[in-house]
Amino acid sequence: MIYVGLDVSLNSVAVCAVDETGKLVREGTTLADAPSIVQYLEPWAGQVERVGLEAGPTSEWLTANLIELGLPAVSLEARQVKAALSAMPVKTDRNDARGIAQVVRTGWFKPVHVKSIGSQRARTLAAARKHIIRSIAAAEQVIRGLLRPLGLKVGVVSRSLFATRVRELVG
Repeated sequence: MIYVGLDVSLNSVAVCAVDETGKLVREGTTLADAPSIVQYLEPWAGQVERVGLEAGPTSEWLTANLIELGLPAVSLEARQVKAALSAMPVKTDRNDARGIAQVVRTGWFKPVHVKSIGSQRARTLAAARKHIIRSIAAAEQVIRGLLRPLGLKVGVVSRSLFATRVRELVG
C-alpha cells in the first residue's frame, strides 16, 4: 500500500509517497493539476491507499478531480496538518509533503467535506454576482460624490437610468 502527501502551490505540487511502514517510495514535484499527479503516481496504480492534501483555496477542485480520476484523495483539516508539521525544524514544500504522507498513513487526521463541482460553481457565481453588485453601487456613490461639489444632484433613480441621469446633469 502506498500513501501520498501533496503540498499544493499555485503552479506545482510537492509529492511524497511512502509505503505502509513509512519508508519513502518516491518524492518530487509535478504540475498542480489532477492529470499530472495521476501520471506522476502511475507506477503505483492500484496500490495507492490514500492521497492527502491540506485544505486550501485549490484543494476542493483538486480533490474532486483526483477522485474523478480514480485516486482515493482526501482533504485534511488545515489546523491539524499545521499542528502535525509544527515539529519539523525546516519548513519546505518537500518536508510538508512528507509530513502529510505520514499523517495519511497513520490515519491521524480529520477529513474536510469537499463540495461537489456543481456546488462550487454555484457558490463562485453567487460570490461574483455579489461582488459586481457592490462594485456598481460603490461606483455610483463615487460619481454622486464627485457631482455634489458642482451642485449637481443625481437624486433617486433606478440603476438602469443612472447613466442617463448623470449624462443629463453633466452634459
